[in-house]
Amino acid sequence: MQLAIACTDRIGIAQDVLDVLTHQSIDLTGIEINHEQDGFFLSTEQVELASLQIVMAEIRKVEGVNDVKTTSFLPMSHSLNELQSITDNLPEPLFSMNLNCQLMMSNQAANTLFAWQQDKSKNPLNCQDYLTLAELPSITNTCLYQNIEYKNQHFLAEIRQIQKAQLEDYFLVRLLSPNHLNNCLRHSQSSPIQTQKFQLKSLKMRKLIKAVDVATRSEVPLLISGETGTGKDLLANMSHYQGPRKTQPFLLLSCATLPDNVAENELFGHAPFAFSNDDDEGKKGLLQLAHGGTLFLDEVGDMSSVLQVKLLRFLEQGKFRRVGDEKEIEVDVRIICATQHDILHKVKTGSFREDLYYRLNVLSVTIPPLRERSEDILPMAQYFIQSICTEQGKPLLSLSSDCERAILAYPWPGNVRQLKNTLLRAVSMLDHEQIEVADLALPQYQQAEQMQSLDFANFEGSLEQAMKQFESQLLKRLFPSYPSSRLLAKKLGLSHTAIANKLKEHGINKHNLS
Repeated sequence: MQLAIACTDRIGIAQDVLDVLTHQSIDLTGIEINHEQDGFFLSTEQVELASLQIVMAEIRKVEGVNDVKTTSFLPMSHSLNELQSITDNLPEPLFSMNLNCQLMMSNQAANTLFAWQQDKSKNPLNCQDYLTLAELPSITNTCLYQNIEYKNQHFLAEIRQIQKAQLEDYFLVRLLSPNHLNNCLRHSQSSPIQTQKFQLKSLKMRKLIKAVDVATRSEVPLLISGETGTGKDLLANMSHYQGPRKTQPFLLLSCATLPDNVAENELFGHAPFAFSNDDDEGKKGLLQLAHGGTLFLDEVGDMSSVLQVKLLRFLEQGKFRRVGDEKEIEVDVRIICATQHDILHKVKTGSFREDLYYRLNVLSVTIPPLRERSEDILPMAQYFIQSICTEQGKPLLSLSSDCERAILAYPWPGNVRQLKNTLLRAVSMLDHEQIEVADLALPQYQQAEQMQSLDFANFEGSLEQAMKQFESQLLKRLFPSYPSSRLLAKKLGLSHTAIANKLKEHGINKHNLS
């Protein structure tokens, strides 16, 4: 059984509760701290209903215990199960290992490839026994790519070092097959997106669509800026398929996912025999394949300095050389770029070339985050629900009134992508006809509800303490939507220094908000 215990913060209270279990001869199997409110969770062996009632009654008698109730799962166990379900649905093998290369976790694809057993706790497996990793990431180089072979299968291994405060560092390994790379990166030719199905009500988005409509008729580079998940790829798609190049290729290169040598090969291609005597034809790069059409460079702000130089040369001359080739190739390609970074700030810090920035920033648009255009949220949510229900063969579901209010109140730090994925999860798991607030599983909204329903009748403390408590909850509620002291200061009408001090006082930062 699992119990959720709400209590005051008193030294020894946990031991007093455990003494109750000992007195009733009940074995403890797990304990977790409740990070949402004062209290903790217990997991024990299964007991009869009568024994459960006795135990709960005895625990309530412990000094400082406010409430005891049963719960279906411990939060950490539930989170681990959700994480395992997500990784098991990934098509590529994924696993983690400690600094000694001992296996920690793996998804279903990795278990199938290596014939790993699910229970790895008794005899930890050494990953080097299955595949040879010539080099591992270090403090100075936290991500490496290696070509590996296992049972005549070839993969590009992406190896990342994950560094966590107060926890042992570990490595995360993802194996990408040639087919996966070709399908997702090299030949990412998109199809037109039916944007007219979205009924945009906000003035900001209507102005943005008009600006994009003007940009579609132009041949000059277009730079699309916006937070993650705002739909930058959608606007790039619109700009191509509603423009004069709509019958020509529309290809994508993600600048954030590939190492320099792979990205250079994908972008420019290579000449025959550039890498191997068996390669007698060479390879056309995306620039050559996109001739007459559009090349979309996603997350261009993450492009390396080496590639920045070569891209600038192409933009200036309209020509490029394949890797290992002396012959110049001239192509007609329109460049569209997207970034979630402040490129101008990167220019000032020296991590992005100023001359390249002005070459790319001939036309530019910025997509406002979802929290700044709340008029679009419900129409977009209803469209997503209709699409998901149609795909899954379910009858059309609706949002309850409380759920609509929750969706409008939530800040959506992941923007449109987070909204869509939240509704996808809710619709997929739903066994009733109406989506309720609980189906959304939005923890920050639940925190906001708790803030709005503080139990003032049982509050103990001074007015100053109450104001401090409210101030802390308010800052925690707003910080995900205004994730810097300057943005939050502007929102609340205070100085940057005052907000910075308050965030520090309440221990609020980007790393401790879920």
